[in-house]
Formats: sequence, structure tokens, C-alpha cells
Amino acid sequence: DYGFDSNLGPGSGNNGDGASHGGAGVRNVNIAVIGKGAGYGSYLWPTTMGSGGGGTSGGRGGSALALHAQKVFTHNGIIESNGAKGLTDHGSGAGGSILITAPTFYGAGDLFANGGGLPPDNNGGAVRGYSGGGGRVAVHCQDTTWTGKATTYATSGASSGTVYFDCGDRGKDTLIIDNNEQAPNNAMFTRLVSIDQSLYTLNILDVRGKATFAIDSEGNSPGSDITLRVNKITGDSTGTVHIHSNRVIILSGFTQD
Repeated sequence: DYGFDSNLGPGSGNNGDGASHGGAGVRNVNIAVIGKGAGYGSYLWPTTMGSGGGGTSGGRGGSALALHAQKVFTHNGIIESNGAKGLTDHGSGAGGSILITAPTFYGAGDLFANGGGLPPDNNGGAVRGYSGGGGRVAVHCQDTTWTGKATTYATSGASSGTVYFDCGDRGKDTLIIDNNEQAPNNAMFTRLVSIDQSLYTLNILDVRGKATFAIDSEGNSPGSDITLRVNKITGDSTGTVHIHSNRVIILSGFTQD
């Protein structure tokens, strides 16, 4: 199943625009609007669908999947909620959401909530479709031997979504922003955008794979301060953390791969 159809959802845009969700879609008309083209949904408990790409034949957004186990969750396959690529000259959909909660998480399966790729171009770029932003993945557990991948990347100028682990050896209160070595366009950030939130706290923020990260909040009045307290920022030296006006990051440590 998919999420929002073409032209639908809070992160949709005009004809040809890439849709947004955890990350921003390319040329999205609402790129500066928190809760729309600049991103929406919770990184911590993601339950929102990906928005559909712009145009009558835009790609659908990824679905919202929530999987809960009372004792043990074992995953050895593929769970995906990717945005769909738009048809020629129509925008692609944004990745959806995957939320897993279980006391114990085993296996080697993968979790994908990637943005829809660049659609075909029929007229040399005069009017064309653009790629969608990444979705959101979160895994909450107490103990794990899980060795699979979790990705929310985007391509062709769109920005990545979010991957959050509070799950044993995979990470304690850890947020990962990774765009798979595909640099987003200028001002295409992956933002924290929880509603009416002025203070975020994290143990580890990991920004890598040419991703770009910023903090914001949906519903806060313009000019209000928003703070992120984080014990450690880590990465691979290719990611970028942006601190905009009225934004504060209080940091305890920094490491680089």
C-alpha cells in the first residue's frame, strides 16, 4: 500500500514538485513552510504517510507502517515504505513511515522509507518533475542483535528523512540523518519539526552521507527560540549542521569517523 496520492498530503506541491515528509522534495512550492514542504511528522514516533508528488501523474507517497510486538520481533526480509517515482515530467512522492516497537528485536532484515527518484524528462528540462524527500524510521526496543539497514535517503537534490534508534546496541536515543552520499540542493534541510516544541533532547545526533540538518518547530511563533540539547554529534565529515537565527544547539561532545 502507498500513502497520499499525487497532489495530496501536507508536503505536496505544484505540478512537477517533489513531495516532502521527513526530508524536503525538490522545488516544492512550500519549501519554507514547517509542517508542509519543509517537513512534517515525528522523528521519534513516526505515524504519518508520505505526500504525493505534484501533477496528475505524480508518484504516491510511502505508507505509514506501525509494527508492535509484545515480546520478540524477528525481521529477516525487507519492510519498505518508499515514495514512488512520478511519471514523465510529474513529481515524485516522499518516503513514508516505519515504526517498530518490541522488547527484543532480532534478525538481519532491512527498513526502507526512501524518497521517490527523479522522474523521466520529456522536454529537455523546460518543464519537468523532481524527486521526493525521504521518510521516517524509528525503532524502539530494549535488547537487539538486529544487523539490518535502515535508510530514508533521497536523490537528485532532495533531502533525507530521519532514522531514530532507541534500541540496545543499535543506539540509545540516537538520530541519524544520512543521504547516501547524495548532496541535497541549497537550503534543502532535514529538520526536526515537532509541533509547538521549543526544546529537543538527544543522546547522539549522527549526520552523514552529505545530509544537511536543521532544527525548527511547527506552530511556534516567528522569532521564538528553539533549542537542541545533545550529548554528542558524530558523522563522517560530509554532513552539515545548520544553526539558524533563534536556534541553539547545546553540545557535550563531537566525534568524526
